Amino acid sequence: MTHPFARGLTAVLLAVSALAATTAAVSAAPAVNNDPARNTLKIELDQLTLAGRYGDIVARADADLAKATRLPDGSWRGYETYIQFERALMETRAGDDAFWNKLLTTLRQRAEKRPADVFLYVQALHARAWLVRGGGYASHVPASQRHSFRQLMDLARTALDKRSATLAISPIWWAQRTTVANELGEGSDKLSALFEEGVRRFPDFHPLYLTRMRALTPKWGGSEDAMLDLLDRIAAIDGPAREEGLYARAFWVAENEGELVNLDPRFKKDAWRAAVDVIAARWADVGNRQRFFMNGCELSDRTLAKAHVDAMDAPIVDELMQLNGGLIDSCRKWAASGEVFLMGVRYRGKDQHLLVQ
Repeated sequence: MTHPFARGLTAVLLAVSALAATTAAVSAAPAVNNDPARNTLKIELDQLTLAGRYGDIVARADADLAKATRLPDGSWRGYETYIQFERALMETRAGDDAFWNKLLTTLRQRAEKRPADVFLYVQALHARAWLVRGGGYASHVPASQRHSFRQLMDLARTALDKRSATLAISPIWWAQRTTVANELGEGSDKLSALFEEGVRRFPDFHPLYLTRMRALTPKWGGSEDAMLDLLDRIAAIDGPAREEGLYARAFWVAENEGELVNLDPRFKKDAWRAAVDVIAARWADVGNRQRFFMNGCELSDRTLAKAHVDAMDAPIVDELMQLNGGLIDSCRKWAASGEVFLMGVRYRGKDQHLLVQ
């Protein structure tokens, strides 16, 4: 459930605002999806959807979740199946397409007979809701569009809650229900309860932590301090969170939302670097390596940046990173020469300059 989309840094239903605020030149070229694994998955899901083979989509996701199957960057493929199903819908259908009524009716009817199909129905509702609403802050969205968005999200909440006793055995229920609660403004107590119970049941399912990070961002009613509290908690967790490189993954979500918590004194650079090393050892795909390079630049870790600078010769995977061509050039020069430069950033509502050295 994703709008707009980012690669495997994100949680189900993640809305991305910006990689970072910088004074670097912005590329004029449109962003493209250069992630082969996700593109392949999206094409397959689009074909299955056009053929009406919805049961096959759910069965694939269930099998992948049961086996903890991953994409090359370490993201859970079962969870990404639902994200790329939504992405295929949003990239090929307009919000007012007659196709939606047929699709949603079919998926609703299937969900009434097959509980696991609820996840596909909810994902489609979310796609339609965001197409109808459009992007931007709520204050800039017409009331009629906000109303339609809420109606569709209410349907998603009802579908999940009606079958919670059956579906809560899947981590997808917790990921979807958390974001529905966030986007409907159900409040911090509800969000906290969903998160605590979700990670108790599924401690290694990192989308739950990433969805939580997104909900704690200021634009969703949270704060920078709340985000750092979650990072502190992640840093103290042994076992699955450490094995997933979760501190780095959660930082990526914050960064994607335009919250550069690495500028805060509370940011634990050692925990971040340890998490990066874990991910690099297990899931060193080109997209992750490009992120390592950029983070190495942002955090003045030249050793890390130099270790992954060759990944920048490949097409840039992250669609938001593609818009920061000037910053990429500056970071490459710094990695090669060590010459310091100033990076323009914004944190806690203030413009400032970060010395990369």
